Amino acid sequence: MTKVRFGPSGSTKTLEPLEALEYITSDFTELKAFEVPFTMYQYQLPSYSSEYKENFQKLLQKHEIYASCHAPFTISLTNLRQFRSYGKKRLLKVMKLAKGLGCSIVVIHPGGYQEGLKKENHIKIVVKHCKEVLSEIQNIYLGLETTGKHRQFGKLEELLEVVQQVEKVKIVLDWAHIHARGGGVLKNLDDAINVLQKLENTLGNDVLKDLHMHFTGVEFTIIQQPTLSLETFLTGKKEIIREGSEKKHLPINQNSPDPKLILKAIKEFNVSGTIICESPLREIDALQLFKIYETL
Repeated sequence: MTKVRFGPSGSTKTLEPLEALEYITSDFTELKAFEVPFTMYQYQLPSYSSEYKENFQKLLQKHEIYASCHAPFTISLTNLRQFRSYGKKRLLKVMKLAKGLGCSIVVIHPGGYQEGLKKENHIKIVVKHCKEVLSEIQNIYLGLETTGKHRQFGKLEELLEVVQQVEKVKIVLDWAHIHARGGGVLKNLDDAINVLQKLENTLGNDVLKDLHMHFTGVEFTIIQQPTLSLETFLTGKKEIIREGSEKKHLPINQNSPDPKLILKAIKEFNVSGTIICESPLREIDALQLFKIYETL
């Protein structure tokens, strides 16, 4: 049995959770993971009957599918005002819905950088908000995803600091976002292994025994901007920061990053867990990832 489960976020046929899951379990039997894409419900969240949730869970159990959920992008853990007004309430509703469907983890983009806030203050705010939410719901994890845009909180190093401070929060490794934000940083096997090594060094080997990951091809742009450091201000020496920023998802055959490289690193590093494919081809590419992994 493979150590890594593969599956799509929704499907190309439909994003409606139960219909998509029925399609996947019928036509893509090798796939053993599924992400409920609540990203399509940015403002008005859905309601499901008890029968609907029961049918969804029965299908998961029958086909031994591991389910996760992706929260809407409109929920921010970095914006104090937004979190107080509706973010916390909406995230709790998402987590309760996901739990009712049988999902084990809710994945979220933490939010954008807030003007005037230092890095350490962003971390404190995200930690505080995660603790608040998780104090009101049990038996489900909150997953903080590495982000791909340069204005978003969610660099690997930032999230590692948060995860160390909050129980029931897991890191979600989005390989495309790491690649994009690094301006195409995942060029060879060592680059991918270094990411996994950093996780292990910081969080311990247990993190690699059930690691939640995302994969897709990605197009990105390079952002160049002057640094705002104190040293620059005092010396007058201009320094340009060069960083990548995600533009859009691509099919995995675009090799940005190379799926074989990433999957080889995962296998060599003895990682277990889940890979959710978020490419435009979703289940088709998820199956291709599975097949590549099996041949390595």
